[in-house]
Amino acid sequence: MKKTLTKLIRFFQRKVGKKIKSDTDLSDISLITPATSDGELAIEYYYKSDYLNAFQAAERAAKQEDAAGFMYLALMYLFGRGVSQNYSLASENFLKAAELGRRDAMYNLASMYRYGRGIDINYQEALKFYERAAQKGHVDSIYELGYMYFDGCEVAQNYIKAKEYFIKAADLGSEEALYKLALMYLGLYQITVYKQPLSH
Repeated sequence: MKKTLTKLIRFFQRKVGKKIKSDTDLSDISLITPATSDGELAIEYYYKSDYLNAFQAAERAAKQEDAAGFMYLALMYLFGRGVSQNYSLASENFLKAAELGRRDAMYNLASMYRYGRGIDINYQEALKFYERAAQKGHVDSIYELGYMYFDGCEVAQNYIKAKEYFIKAADLGSEEALYKLALMYLGLYQITVYKQPLSH
């Protein structure tokens, strides 16, 4: 808890002091390490916006049951990058990648179920895939679980579970989770203050 509060303080100091810049530039991923498989080639081409080569590499990788192949096919179908947008094929490929253990595929599939993006809204399926990804340490999934319990629209509202998920996500570096924790702590503080009897 102390670790999370320290992060919360640093978060607000950074927000007040300066705009946060991204440390990661994926525009030339090949400078990091050379691609050694079709799945890695698909990733490299995708982040270079070379979607034709990304699609071809992803298809070859998928035929070899490489989770990266399914993942990047799904992303290209989801956003219509290099192919016609097709939510059905996106969800199919996310499912295949998720079955092979890709936590980002689990997260994306959960989001498709949650928001009805090309498939019927199904909050139980969304919850199931967020939970599977969260068990693998996927920070965005952990945050989304916290948000679902905080908001209470898709699942029964539960501030205790929301706080637990937000703390886990904050410990993994989620600034959104830190912000939600701050709102919760401020809300609890205000409730405590206003419930006390006024003195004359």
